[in-house]
Amino acid sequence: MKKIELMQSLFGKTNKPCVQCPHFVGFRINNKNVYKCRIYGETNSEASDWRMSWYGCGLFGKETEERNIIRMVKPSNKNEQIPGQIMIGGENGD
Repeated sequence: MKKIELMQSLFGKTNKPCVQCPHFVGFRINNKNVYKCRIYGETNSEASDWRMSWYGCGLFGKETEERNIIRMVKPSNKNEQIPGQIMIGGENGD
């Protein structure tokens, strides 16, 4: 599932391009334009890069406490549980 598809499945869709959303931010790094969504999460990796042409999610232009959606799909360390994850076996995965 693409990043934008995840956002749209969680929050709904809009017919406005992400580039017009206040949560959309751009940077210039090493003579390259890089774009991110503040709600999805900003990392130093291309994994969180955003496209200007994508159509926004239902949080387009709305105030929200939602942040770091990327952590829902990719934990920051391998021992961290993903929300809703079921642990099978003991604490060590036994």
